[in-house]
Amino acid sequence: ARLLAAADRRGMVVVAATLEGRDEPGFPASLETVIPVMACDANGRIQAPHWRGPSFVAAAPGIEVVAPIPHDRHTLISGSSLAAAHVSGVVALLLQQTPDLTPRQI
Repeated sequence: ARLLAAADRRGMVVVAATLEGRDEPGFPASLETVIPVMACDANGRIQAPHWRGPSFVAAAPGIEVVAPIPHDRHTLISGSSLAAAHVSGVVALLLQQTPDLTPRQI
């Protein structure tokens, strides 16, 4: 928690995956200064629709995402960590376009 507080003081944006199948997002996604991310499928259905908290901010593709595996093959994988990677990329693009945005504005 101290490192995340230090990141917030320095204006860093922290994106974290939520815990699937739980009633709460888990740490560090539960912190006010963190953008919690849930996984959704290709139709926008949230992976864990039972959890909705005041800190729910984002959902991104994270269910049955095509991923590479060795020997030029691929597989389908799922998880909110995949969704968090998508949101991190969007945050990076936002900051590239508007570098003066604060974590709260994002």
